[in-house]
Amino acid sequence: MRLEIPKTFPGATPPPMTALDATQAGLPLAAEVVRVLLLEDSPADAFLIQETFSECPGNFKITHVDRLSSALEFITHNEVDVALCDLGLPDATGLEAARSLRTAAPDVALIVMTRNDDEDTAAEALRHGAQDYLVKGQLSNNSILRSLRFAMKRQKTQVDTERIRAQQIQLKDEFLSNVSHELRSPLAAMHQFAKILEDEIPGKLNIEQQQYTGIILRNARQLESMIDDLLEVTRIQAGKLTVEPQCISLQDAVSDTIKSYLPAAKSKGILMCAELGGEMPLAYADPTRVRQILENLVTNAIKFTPEGGAVWIRAGINQQDTTMLTLEVSDTGCGIAAEGLQKIFERLYQEPDQERASRKGLGLGLYICRELVTRQGGQIWVESRRGKGSTFYFTVPVYSLHDLIAPVILNQKQPPQSLALITSKLSLRGSRKPSEEACRKVRRTLERCMLPDLDVLLPRIHSAGTEEMYFAVALAKEEGIQVLVRRMQDQLDLLDEIKCGAVTATVSYTMLDHVQIEQFTSGERLAQWVSTEVGQLVNAAAFARSYSNE
Repeated sequence: MRLEIPKTFPGATPPPMTALDATQAGLPLAAEVVRVLLLEDSPADAFLIQETFSECPGNFKITHVDRLSSALEFITHNEVDVALCDLGLPDATGLEAARSLRTAAPDVALIVMTRNDDEDTAAEALRHGAQDYLVKGQLSNNSILRSLRFAMKRQKTQVDTERIRAQQIQLKDEFLSNVSHELRSPLAAMHQFAKILEDEIPGKLNIEQQQYTGIILRNARQLESMIDDLLEVTRIQAGKLTVEPQCISLQDAVSDTIKSYLPAAKSKGILMCAELGGEMPLAYADPTRVRQILENLVTNAIKFTPEGGAVWIRAGINQQDTTMLTLEVSDTGCGIAAEGLQKIFERLYQEPDQERASRKGLGLGLYICRELVTRQGGQIWVESRRGKGSTFYFTVPVYSLHDLIAPVILNQKQPPQSLALITSKLSLRGSRKPSEEACRKVRRTLERCMLPDLDVLLPRIHSAGTEEMYFAVALAKEEGIQVLVRRMQDQLDLLDEIKCGAVTATVSYTMLDHVQIEQFTSGERLAQWVSTEVGQLVNAAAFARSYSNE
């Protein structure tokens, strides 16, 4: 395509922009270099664009490339002020080039170039991060200079705005975190003394005093919940939200939630029940976080369901993706308006409800739920109609030994000839269960003893008993396994909890059948066999532990 410089009237060219015009337009001074990356695959168009730049006042350094791949490589390793991007390239179609440049260099001003009849695409490019667009066939030194001015100013404004926004969020999060921590101490004291009064330790209370004490305790618990939400959001924003996936049973999580919230449901005259989809595989999720999500959803369901309504918790295998398990919490409450369904998981969002002026909360619970679900590899969504109730769904991955073990085996140049299952048992003296902090220390210690390309530490199997067991698959001959087991035992013995005798830790191993292993020439088939064998050994050990705890 031939690029023509437009005339202001027949037979006359537009007057060139002067240096004063350029300065007033907001471009850098003539002494300053404006670094321009020109992405254009047509040599003729590229030549005419560079010629147009040569007629512009100012100091421009033009770098021309004809492929998106070359532009990405250049913009990654060189400083660029503005990029001019053609939307028709050999290695990129449509808006792909504009999106790729915006992702690779978010601080660079971006101008797209279109043909005369393609302004709809240009408008779409603006919505995807471009600052301005130019139409081929209508280029002049005036239009280029003014487009550069607008794009660079707009980009600078966007960058400054985003930086200020990030600073404001950081300051707000720090403020909320500090306030939350400061509120904890007086609130704990208030709750403690109110509880003393409720238990009538100082003396017997009359009926009215008991009612007032109950009101104090309910509001104290509500404040504690708000503070916990604020601290959780602060951890999310700081990237410190902890999620520790384990091998867990969703039946246990649902059962525990039902037991915890059945009294609250009964007090409001609400039917509460669970439906579990037959035999379900174990889930690979954080048991504490799964309960936190369920508790938040059930709390909302009970809160917004009137007397005589019902709340269900269901769990089963996801019908669209059998590698995921789905949990759902349904209610017959007030429901959510259609316009609120897209915002319900946003931070601080609360559904406007004139009829429920008494509702309380910060609008953080569902935002926290979304973050917890996402960080465990799942999704969360809601279906609802105003006045017809709501159903919240979220998914968690199925626990798969094969998915954990196969990468280590398949990454070897040759299928390994010797493997072992290493078992580390942690138990407290007496009938108590090891603390979560002690369990985390043990896991971190075991991880440091292992080689990521030869060993895999399996997720902790959640247990209600007095023992915790950790399993690892190691690729080595028996002599090497013995060295690894001794190293694990020595490192565990250095932990304070074990040195003082409060916790005992023992490490043992089981070699897998080397005759069977040597028969496999395919790494994938070996991985399948190892997963089955390890699964049987782990299940046997878990069963023996459960039997001994009864």
